[in-house]
Amino acid sequence: MKLLKAIRNLKLCHRYPFLRPRRVWDGKVIPIWTWKAQWTWLDSFPDGWHKFILSQLEEVRKVLIEYGELKNFRILDAKEKYGEARIYWTGVLEKTCYDKVNDILIQMEIDSWNFCSSCGEYATMESKGYILPFCPECAKHARQKGIKCVAKKE
Repeated sequence: MKLLKAIRNLKLCHRYPFLRPRRVWDGKVIPIWTWKAQWTWLDSFPDGWHKFILSQLEEVRKVLIEYGELKNFRILDAKEKYGEARIYWTGVLEKTCYDKVNDILIQMEIDSWNFCSSCGEYATMESKGYILPFCPECAKHARQKGIKCVAKKE
């Protein structure tokens, strides 16, 4: 299983170089022999969001390529917070490119709330305490594990 994940991650990082982890203190890419392709920024999100987030990152990639800025874009942190996907990034980008990328990622943050964190279907429920969006089927499974789920407030 680790080998399959490593192959998937290498393919992802080839297409989306900004998903590859970097050292915090100097921003340099972590060498493959220490990283072993076991982790990308995409793994910071619940599995149900991967397809949606990749579609948004593809839009970001297209904009970056259009402006020749792919090598200048860097993800600093990526996580689920309060039931939304958050990507913190940096890069010295042309103003128009910066605005387009920022708009895509802000919209991704807003839209992620609409997808089940477990399966990726439309979410109509949310958990209480640790906030995550769920579809009715996954909310039923979450309840069986003791997680309180209620209808989302629109």
